[in-house]
Amino acid sequence: MKISEWPNAPQWLRDARTENADVEISESGYVTWRGGTWHGGDWWGGDWLGGKVNEIEGAKVIITFAHCDGWPKTLVDVNGEAWILAGCRWFNFADARKHWAGREDRIMTRALLHGAYHLAKHMGLKCE
Repeated sequence: MKISEWPNAPQWLRDARTENADVEISESGYVTWRGGTWHGGDWWGGDWLGGKVNEIEGAKVIITFAHCDGWPKTLVDVNGEAWILAGCRWFNFADARKHWAGREDRIMTRALLHGAYHLAKHMGLKCE
């Protein structure tokens, strides 16, 4: 559902720069991101499909690449180090590469990681 359609949407979410956002918000205010694009910024509350970006000091969402192989893939800068958020999975870049290495059912994810690597390096983030 669109953010604007939720009467209990928190202000930080209403203020976020999003495109085609599809969210679910529980009665207690727990936000689940189902799809769409988040244009930079930080989470100030709620969870990103279980990945707790808002609880990590210095974390900044760089870009959500795409919803593929079951989950959106998000590149996050954590104090100068590239991290990948995929659904509820949260990896530093090296561990993300190991996790999906050789998985024939995750070809698109591996292709996105290749692009994420080059973007992260261009931004000066550590990827090893």
